[in-house]
Amino acid sequence: MLVSFQSPVAGLIGKLEYNGKFYIRKMHGKYILQRCPNRKSHTPTPRERANQQQFIKQYRKTKQ
Repeated sequence: MLVSFQSPVAGLIGKLEYNGKFYIRKMHGKYILQRCPNRKSHTPTPRERANQQQFIKQYRKTKQ
């Protein structure tokens, strides 16, 4: 669903509420309203798990 904003709001990205079921993103210069994916019962595939572990290894903050 395309979104148009009234003045003085120029644009918005993200959720409007913490527990909201929808979020707004910008794609190709247009704002789009989308439903948040339900990931509660999702079990990651081995490939997804490997990507998660690689991300953790690369971006984990080291304690000083």
